[in-house]
Amino acid sequence: MHDLLQELPCIYFSSSSEGVITDVNVTLTRFLGYERDELVGQKLELIFTLSTRIFQQTHLNPLLKLNGIAEEIYITLQTKVWEELPMLVNARRIEGDGGLYHCIYAGISVSKRKKFEDEIIAAKKNRLR
Repeated sequence: MHDLLQELPCIYFSSSSEGVITDVNVTLTRFLGYERDELVGQKLELIFTLSTRIFQQTHLNPLLKLNGIAEEIYITLQTKVWEELPMLVNARRIEGDGGLYHCIYAGISVSKRKKFEDEIIAAKKNRLR
């Protein structure tokens, strides 16, 4: 991957058709607390929370298979210390030889936005009391 892509202010990772992580950028490793070598070659389950794994199987993979692209998808990634990191991602499925494909994901953390939304909801609930 080109050096400038490593420093994008968004996360990037790709996976094989078998769900194995094939590439990541530095931004993702910083967010998750892993080194690149700890992620590449591992299954996506390592960084996907249980809810994201279920969503991937029931919605995201079928959507990518049907349309080849998915936009503004909310998922949660799991850090090395088991914290959840809410993300908004776009994904694209790229067909390869022999029916194999790769999925590429790019996204941004929405943890601050989620925190603000939770505070707004709490404030509204308090006002209604």
